Amino acid sequence: EINDFGANNYTHITETLFIGGLNQPSVFNDLTPLSSIKHLGIGLNVYDNNELTSLTGLENIETINRLHIINNDKLADISALSNITELPLDIRIDSNPVLTNLNGLQNITSVTDLILRNNSALLNLDDLNITAVTYTIEISENPLLTNINSLSNISIIYKDLIISQNNSLADIDGLSNLSSIYGFVTISQNDSLTAINGLSNLTLLEQELTINSNATLTDFCGIQTLITNGGPSGGYTVFNNAYNPTQQDIIDGNCSI
Repeated sequence: EINDFGANNYTHITETLFIGGLNQPSVFNDLTPLSSIKHLGIGLNVYDNNELTSLTGLENIETINRLHIINNDKLADISALSNITELPLDIRIDSNPVLTNLNGLQNITSVTDLILRNNSALLNLDDLNITAVTYTIEISENPLLTNINSLSNISIIYKDLIISQNNSLADIDGLSNLSSIYGFVTISQNDSLTAINGLSNLTLLEQELTINSNATLTDFCGIQTLITNGGPSGGYTVFNNAYNPTQQDIIDGNCSI
């Protein structure tokens, strides 16, 4: 199928290019016949490819609206996407067990949603240079992820922030420029997280703040500014951490143990 399609030398696809399909495993292992493609009107979906190790062949893609890379057992290299500079909609990198880095996404500066979920070998986000996320950031179930420092240029999230089940994540300092969130924040089940100083510049949170089940979290001083300025508008829920201060505790200066 790849060879036959590539023989047409298409340069533009008005909607979405699917390589594989969700719950329809494929054995594609060579995308080089697709090297003529430059523009995708909607998106690129790379789903359920059991043998694909890289995206070599997609180097000439320049414009795209949505990128989904999901459930590719052997995919270790997405660097072929490095010519993409505009991605108005979302990035979702989900369930790629041998992908260790995001090299290939370094030229994308803004997205609607950034979803990084269940990538068991992902070590860091150092290849990201995103300065604006319109709606949601979700970083969850990435057990080897150690930091999110490359998100330090983001100042506003218009929907939600979810950081959950990242067992090696020791801090969220990469969010230190974040000042406003118009949705909710959930920080949960990050076993190595000891402090949330990355939220120290957050002054506006329109919905609920939930911080729970972070086994070593003892320092909440990063939300002192938020709490003393009226706190999250949607409520404050903190439980099952190593320390569980009330809002009054934080206001009184008892923000850590």
